[in-house]
Amino acid sequence: RTAKTDGHSSLAPLIENPAWRLIEALKSLKDEGGRILIEGWYDDVKVPTEEDIRLLEEISREDHERSIEELKKHFEVENLLGNVKGLEAVKKLMFEPTCNIAGLCSGYVGPGSKTVLPSEAYAKIDFRLVYDQDPSELFEKLKMHMETGGFKDIEVKLLSILEPSKTPASAPIVKAVKMAAEGTYGVKPQVAPMSPGSGPDYLFTKRLGVHSVWTGCAPPFSNAHAPNEFITREAFLNGILYASLIMEHFASI
Repeated sequence: RTAKTDGHSSLAPLIENPAWRLIEALKSLKDEGGRILIEGWYDDVKVPTEEDIRLLEEISREDHERSIEELKKHFEVENLLGNVKGLEAVKKLMFEPTCNIAGLCSGYVGPGSKTVLPSEAYAKIDFRLVYDQDPSELFEKLKMHMETGGFKDIEVKLLSILEPSKTPASAPIVKAVKMAAEGTYGVKPQVAPMSPGSGPDYLFTKRLGVHSVWTGCAPPFSNAHAPNEFITREAFLNGILYASLIMEHFASI
């Protein structure tokens, strides 16, 4: 916030615009290639293990390339950041932390024109972490980055955190899910070492000391977290069978 209330845009030479101020701060968080510029952000990032690489290499190069091309087609983008392709893109998706602007708001963005000088601006940012980064420590590094970078006037609020989590591919639950997937869909499943998604897995793996895996039954590119998110009836019914087989196989291991 730079003023008590919005003003006429003719005052722009005299009163600081919070939107420009916020843009400057956001620009300082990462470079054009996507690397996060906050000091110490990568200190605890673990390099992919031999098992991680083995799991990715068990998926054919053609499958990696096809999945990336399908992603580009669905979102109608010509190139990915850094022009990464195939396996390189998959590794970037799974093993590198992110800094994403989820939303921005300031001033007037409705229909027609309104010559306004906004008094406040705010953004929502999410950072996806990888094993073994600590979200509480990283939040402190973010605040320090803002202070030392000349942005002490920008308030930083923590909304929520989730710790990264990981389960070895040799875990019994992984075997049960693989058997259930093959029994439901009739094909050998692909096992990824990590997921770029987020959820409270760490409560099981770190707090309770039990293994946890992620799987699903929705069609590819079902508009997750976007308008018209959907699942087909066939996929839903297959999901019921899939879930029951997971429990059946896990109970027998």
